[in-house]
Amino acid sequence: DNAGIWRLTYASEWLGNPNAFPLSPHLVLRAKPYDDAQEDGMVEKFFDNLLPEGDARLRLEKRLSAKNGDSFDLLRRFGRETAGAVTVSTSPELKPEDSKYVALPRPEFLTRVRRMRQEGGSLLEAARMSLAGAQDKTAVRMEPRADIELLDVLLEPEDQAPTTHILKPQPPLSRRLEHVAVIEFFCMTVARRASGNAPATHLLFAPGPDDADEDCSRPDALEWVYCVQRFDRTTTRSGGIRRLHQIDFLQLRNEWASTMSKYETAGGAKLGLMFTLAAKYASAPAVAINALLHGRIISFLVGDADAHWKNRSLMWSNGRWNVSPLYDVVCTVAYPWLNATPAMTIGGCEDERKITADHFKAFFAECIEPHGAKVQAVSLALRTLGASVPREARALYDAIAPQVGPSNAAFLRDKVLPVIDERAAVAIEIAAALAPPRAVRGSRPR
Repeated sequence: DNAGIWRLTYASEWLGNPNAFPLSPHLVLRAKPYDDAQEDGMVEKFFDNLLPEGDARLRLEKRLSAKNGDSFDLLRRFGRETAGAVTVSTSPELKPEDSKYVALPRPEFLTRVRRMRQEGGSLLEAARMSLAGAQDKTAVRMEPRADIELLDVLLEPEDQAPTTHILKPQPPLSRRLEHVAVIEFFCMTVARRASGNAPATHLLFAPGPDDADEDCSRPDALEWVYCVQRFDRTTTRSGGIRRLHQIDFLQLRNEWASTMSKYETAGGAKLGLMFTLAAKYASAPAVAINALLHGRIISFLVGDADAHWKNRSLMWSNGRWNVSPLYDVVCTVAYPWLNATPAMTIGGCEDERKITADHFKAFFAECIEPHGAKVQAVSLALRTLGASVPREARALYDAIAPQVGPSNAAFLRDKVLPVIDERAAVAIEIAAALAPPRAVRGSRPR
């Protein structure tokens, strides 16, 4: 309202819909309006979490001369396509099921990317959509055919049409994250192949600014773009795209999207609370606990120290909340200038190069045991993933190294694979310490 107080009212048509779902477990379906004056900012917190964070948000506000911290103004301009099933519009005639798209030619996309790097803008500015996170990204509709392919036909939504894939180009050189598009593709592909619980990923390439012939013959001179299929979208029988609702765990905690809230070591909540919330709200608690367990171990194995509260979500599907697939898995420790302290620690371990069985015992006591699982669940996950992650990583490296160019391949070989191999060996040792294999009945010690 004019006083800056957020209010939310579910439409009567929505309340009468047999397929209706709540925006979150905190904003349950009811006729009575939610008023932030009495609800501790609950409505604004939910919607604020749909916006970009950190520098990405500041750049967007600066470019648009938007009022600092005015979430409503940004959502009014950019909320037509967000995470999950939520769309924000001031035009009642626009419908979320609209399916209007326009072609986004490769030269125009690359122009936007280079402008973002040079002028400090945002890819979301041109696309007029809101995607949470600190990295620059945009979303399109497309149909990739191969793991690695030429960036070609992109479709940009008009009005409130849904997208199918999120694209992340290389960030500006000033961020010192060289090769990160290839690294995220690599880590996410390994996570999917090792666990089966991650969306399809692709690596797109295009002529670089120095490729005058545009023949893409020099991999090290190419423009690389990480592409991930949206798990919060599904294709209907008629070929349309339908949004699936999701909320991240920071929304589930009813917190603002801030560094303090996202990171345990910055004052945020500990990992144990995430498991408690999953057990409380997920329709199948045991499945949810196992998904979070495997996700945290994969983050450890690939050296992803940035697996924070917004990097896990619950999805609404067929009347049930379920833990989402993995996303945003990157070997951050390959960049020594980034903070290597885990966003959420395993048993209080702030340097995972020195992690021990005692840390995992504390992790078990905090996160797993309260929900009825045995320590063998942790041991089995460590042993299984400790074998499958390095195996899949080596196989993927051998397959893509000739395609991604010498410098990308060298970074994977020298900075990422050693992290995975070293941590996998530690994981298998800790698995044995947590739950030693039982002796075969009837056998005698030698």
